[in-house]
Amino acid sequence: MEPQFWHARWQSDRIGFHQSAPNAHLQRWWPTLGLTAGARVLVPLCGKSADMRWLHDEGYGVVGVELSELACAAFFEEQSLPYAVATHGDYKVFRGEGAGEGLSVIQGDFFACPAELVGPVEAVFDRASLIALPPELRPAHARQLARLLPAGAPGLLVTIAYPQDEKQGPPFSVPTPAVRALLEPDFAVSAVADLDALQGPDAANRWGLSELREQVHTLRRTPLTP
Repeated sequence: MEPQFWHARWQSDRIGFHQSAPNAHLQRWWPTLGLTAGARVLVPLCGKSADMRWLHDEGYGVVGVELSELACAAFFEEQSLPYAVATHGDYKVFRGEGAGEGLSVIQGDFFACPAELVGPVEAVFDRASLIALPPELRPAHARQLARLLPAGAPGLLVTIAYPQDEKQGPPFSVPTPAVRALLEPDFAVSAVADLDALQGPDAANRWGLSELREQVHTLRRTPLTP
């Protein structure tokens, strides 16, 4: 899946993956991670996610990484947060000012993003990143997470699971066993919720799937190996 695919999606506003409100699983499970106030959170492939605003309003520092420059600007503009833009080599950094201080979004390739540009992070939140990637790109994603997060850092990962032969991604089906196979042993993975996404008054099945589940995982970066 080439970068142009995602640039085209943003340019044509085909962003069905975007949620205008903060994710319910984030609000339910994030407090269980036990992070201290002011901890800095990494949000990979963040788009213009309202989850970043929720984390910011809860008192956390936030650094997102996003391929689309349109998405980076749209986040700050739609959240009515002032920002400035600085260029660092192949990357641009959209840095919040005033009410947006402590919140930044790096525009560029997440897989190659230098750790020194991201800066120190103490946790990760991923709702739409891993499930956006085909299987061949997921190992590189996992390696980058392991490289950026220090030992002991917690995280929250939301994935979906469905019969993959019923739909071409993205979003892709990444069930709990696939999450474990991908992230362990660099992360300890705990499945904390497995919900039927086709049930309930607000359920929608725009893909016509026979089964669709939302699965929530907490993560913990394990000690670094020599």
